[in-house]
Amino acid sequence: MAVGKTSAAIGYGAMRDIEFYEQDGKLVGDLNLRLHVSIGLITERFPDNALTREVRTPGACFAAELALPGGMSGSPIFDHEGIYVHGVVSSGLADESGIARHGYGSMLAHSMHIPIRAMDGRSLLQLHEDPTHGFAKLSGPGI
Repeated sequence: MAVGKTSAAIGYGAMRDIEFYEQDGKLVGDLNLRLHVSIGLITERFPDNALTREVRTPGACFAAELALPGGMSGSPIFDHEGIYVHGVVSSGLADESGIARHGYGSMLAHSMHIPIRAMDGRSLLQLHEDPTHGFAKLSGPGI
């Protein structure tokens, strides 16, 4: 997620609670889901934000020209190729004129190294390398 590269966020923003009920033996509800996509340039990176707290997003993050409505937190942010997920939506900004084209994404690569207390202090990267946790290992030519 280099500064100046294009990124794309995709998710279901502004979701509300959905009430389900049974009708004619089927579970139904008004899903009315609206997929939200925003594309914009990466404007800044904050790899040391966990220590420096330059911006309000916790941990390593980046800023991008992405319009991110409330409820998109955790949605994937793809790189300029639209293939790899390098971050997840952390927060967006809005004012009286609506959703601003400025938001923050948490950097996934940095998060992979954070120890998880409930997993005996092991990180996601360590769990990924441990075959007992069900992470797929890819192999083949060039991998």
